[in-house]
Amino acid sequence: MYSYGVKRPKKFNFKSPFHKYLHDRIWEDFMLPTDRVGLSIVYAIEGVIVYAEGFGYADLENGERMTSNHMMRIASISKEMTDAAISLLVANNKLSYNDHLFGKGGLLDGDFKNTSDVEKNRYLHMVTVDHC
Repeated sequence: MYSYGVKRPKKFNFKSPFHKYLHDRIWEDFMLPTDRVGLSIVYAIEGVIVYAEGFGYADLENGERMTSNHMMRIASISKEMTDAAISLLVANNKLSYNDHLFGKGGLLDGDFKNTSDVEKNRYLHMVTVDHC
């Protein structure tokens, strides 16, 4: 239990040993040390949800448990998640810190309107993964 009084559920049905491991890591390594009241996670690969779970409470005062269906603002946690994802991709040689984001051959080439005009967007074409 931590300062908000949120306890880990005593009975939880895990779908697999990996699900239990993932749940334990999120709960023990993130929820408890950071004193979070609630967290909702949905993880998808190519548009297919592979993991979805709620932790803690959506409404602590009324005892409403968090589910993966609760919608919230992303908040500042997105920065840490992006950093972790980029670091993992770099460690697995799927991405380089020197890769450019925009322009011909850039990772996001064609995903944004009006980025093909090199003269108009000359600084945009200099942005690399390391800048992010």
